[in-house]
Amino acid sequence: MNFNKLVFHEKNWPDVIGRTLTINFDKCELELLYSEGLLSCCITQKECSAFKERLALCQLADWSETYEPPAGIAVLDGRSWSLNLFDGKKQ
Repeated sequence: MNFNKLVFHEKNWPDVIGRTLTINFDKCELELLYSEGLLSCCITQKECSAFKERLALCQLADWSETYEPPAGIAVLDGRSWSLNLFDGKKQ
């Protein structure tokens, strides 16, 4: 899977804003948006490439879009999250 951007969003109930981590692999930039504000930084091309290679090993494209717990198991921890990868064509 070819991707140039990762967006991870986490929300804990009752937190309204949650946290969003965005990694732009083309620019080697990281941004963290959370209730206190925005943090951003750049990483080296080597670090960026190494992280992207490790993500590829996770085979994220093969993950189910939603999690369904086994029958009889309830998951009510108040936390939700999403992980999206973008290829630069549709954002």
